[in-house]
Amino acid sequence: MLQPIHMIFLGNPLWGDDGAGTYLLRRFSRLRESRGSLSRQGRSVVLIDGGTGGLNLLNAFDGAGRIEVFDAVQSGGHPGEVYRIPGRQVEFWPARSSHDFGIEQVIRLYCEISPDPLDLDDIVLYGIEVKGLEFGESLSPPVQQACDRLFNRLVEELDP
Repeated sequence: MLQPIHMIFLGNPLWGDDGAGTYLLRRFSRLRESRGSLSRQGRSVVLIDGGTGGLNLLNAFDGAGRIEVFDAVQSGGHPGEVYRIPGRQVEFWPARSSHDFGIEQVIRLYCEISPDPLDLDDIVLYGIEVKGLEFGESLSPPVQQACDRLFNRLVEELDP
């Protein structure tokens, strides 16, 4: 049996665009509820609320055959721009995360301590460029639109 895909969603929904990951998690959770389960290419899809990241993400990596991380980022790009960064390039990408322990550090530590780590080609970060990180529960229009486009694209990749 193929190991599952772990979709890990990061963010704080109380800080505006930093809630992009939790917004996507809610959309995928509703889809899973309506379908009963999610799978892609014969692998089950596990949805994980990664909160604001940190070392607890190491547990979320356990048992995965593929890892996809969704997070709001600040890289100087246009608000709502979506980046797909392969695991091999995450540590060289100049984006800043709003979390204390960035995903690049988690990936590096995971590779160092895991007895059988995934190949870095099986880890992907989807970064959504923020417009602002002000207190409030609403995403800015460009970030919400970007999240909706990304959700729709990824839903097309799911098994029927």
